[in-house]
Amino acid sequence: ISLDKRFTETELDKIQKEATIDQWYSKCLGYIAYKLRTKKEIWTYLSTKSDLDDKEKNKIISKLLKNNYLNDLEYAKCYLEDCKNKNRGKRYFINHLQSLGVDQTIIYQVLLEFDEEAMLENLIVKYQKEELRLINYPIIIQKHKLTEKMARNGISMDTINRVISNINFSEDLSVSFIKDVEKIKSKTNDVSKQTA
Repeated sequence: ISLDKRFTETELDKIQKEATIDQWYSKCLGYIAYKLRTKKEIWTYLSTKSDLDDKEKNKIISKLLKNNYLNDLEYAKCYLEDCKNKNRGKRYFINHLQSLGVDQTIIYQVLLEFDEEAMLENLIVKYQKEELRLINYPIIIQKHKLTEKMARNGISMDTINRVISNINFSEDLSVSFIKDVEKIKSKTNDVSKQTA
């Protein structure tokens, strides 16, 4: 652009729009730099933070896709690894990706890499250790607590039942019995003090 060049109103408006798009593109790069994002997350980010129209938002998203900063397939693959590491099940994986607008075909394509048997082995090891922390509860309550925890993590009931059947539950109610006796004694002492 030369110093003496004059612009029409339309040209000036176009230059300003391009500058705004470039500015929001840079902001999106910063948003993505924090952690991987899906197309829907970027759309939501632009919708809530900017006053760009849909065409401009699509232009930014297209540029991010073209430059490989956005890739829902890669996002899904990374998220699957995260779920495996945190012992989260298929339902958890599916629900999370659906909430982020990842296409169903991508979700189910990536789910083909989900190894149920490896997850089952990890869960058995993890929850056998967890059972040791619950030994002061009756066995039925131990099973209930472990079942609830696994269900919250999106583990299927079939897998939960397989994990539970592979744990040798035991109970030591003496500690909880002593605590209950102490509570009763404390309440009895409080009542006797009030009546005296």
